Amino acid sequence: MSGTRIIHDITDLTPGDHLGWFYDTEEDHRAVITPFLCQGLERGEKVLYIVDARPPESVLAYLREDGLVVDDGTVYKRAEDRVWVMTNGMELKDYFADATKGMDVEFEYVAFQMPHLAVQGPKSRDVLAPITSADISSLKYYRFFPDQIEVGGVPVWFSRTGFSGELGYELFVSPENAEVLWKVLHGAGATPFANAAIEIARIESGMVVTEYDYEPHAATPFDIGLDRVVKLEGPGDFLGKEKLREAAKNPPNRFRTLVLEGGEVPEYGAAVTKNGELVGTLTSPTKSPRYGVIGIATLRTEVADEGNTVDVAVGEGTVPARVTHNSIYDPEKKNPRR
Repeated sequence: MSGTRIIHDITDLTPGDHLGWFYDTEEDHRAVITPFLCQGLERGEKVLYIVDARPPESVLAYLREDGLVVDDGTVYKRAEDRVWVMTNGMELKDYFADATKGMDVEFEYVAFQMPHLAVQGPKSRDVLAPITSADISSLKYYRFFPDQIEVGGVPVWFSRTGFSGELGYELFVSPENAEVLWKVLHGAGATPFANAAIEIARIESGMVVTEYDYEPHAATPFDIGLDRVVKLEGPGDFLGKEKLREAAKNPPNRFRTLVLEGGEVPEYGAAVTKNGELVGTLTSPTKSPRYGVIGIATLRTEVADEGNTVDVAVGEGTVPARVTHNSIYDPEKKNPRR
């Protein structure tokens, strides 16, 4: 059976169908498994794959090379031979080891050694500048001081990053100084905020969270609004680059914000339909003080134009929703760059 015929047959499968395959080579194995899994994941289906001769890690490797997102995070270059990689979980050590196989690289999980506090909001610079030993006004967006500075006499690593869509900073501190830093910041005028507040802010700003807005190995960067970080014409190489080059020509899904009618907030993962047909998923909903009920969603490209209308599942029915930018608040991200 040719590779073209294999993909054609898999595409024609319907719920309840069964597929059996005997393969001779790894290339045959990959030609079958990868499109099968990708198709199901793109449709939001739950895929059960029982591996016999090959371990699950080999199948995940296929998906990584197909340009699917494993996690999102921030890389801090401490020196020419040392970086921090801030991700959403602690289970990626094996992934990094596999991705750097053959290189002279060592990994150490250090999150518990450096708890951090986020100081976010339009007045964050005003609060921090008088108690900080460095000139933070010169620190650009998504940059950090590679050496420790002091905030209120407490040594910290200091970065201009955050998860609020506003001007903000993150401070990384040793565990023994964490409580002292908290008191310093509170005394300087910072007001603590809870997860509910940051959830509203990040949804207004169109910021993704793994396992809410996407599942690992199930979405391309184009599905979740990360087009800007995919440098296909850059000099470096990365896993999945060629596959993403093809996907970039005609992305099947786009990441958008939906503005819903009414006051009821849907469930996370609510279905989005158009004329009764499933066209996407409302991954993260909230009730915004600025915009009412909104949510970020992955939508099929053909319904993702701004101003289009779709329906979102709420309770036993649906409500109409309008498609807008993937960031309804400050879509050009001017605020955090001030």
